[in-house]
Amino acid sequence: VADEFSMNASVLSNQFKNAWNIGLSDYINNKRIEKAKKLLATTNKKVNEIAVLSGFSSDRTFQRMFQKAENLSASKWRELYKNV
Repeated sequence: VADEFSMNASVLSNQFKNAWNIGLSDYINNKRIEKAKKLLATTNKKVNEIAVLSGFSSDRTFQRMFQKAENLSASKWRELYKNV
């Protein structure tokens, strides 16, 4: 992202956090989780497919980040919220 704006990564991160009160990587991960939740709720795609479609580098990273954000596994979240 910093390269796109021809900026130093730490400068961009600091400016983003000052402007939005959230770190850039946290913001990006939140957006990825939101996309994953939509896919979990509206498709029958496998969780590992959803991880990739949501921009996560691996299923393991996705599972860890999803659990941290929602206090549920992606599979359990799907059971509770699919088509709600």
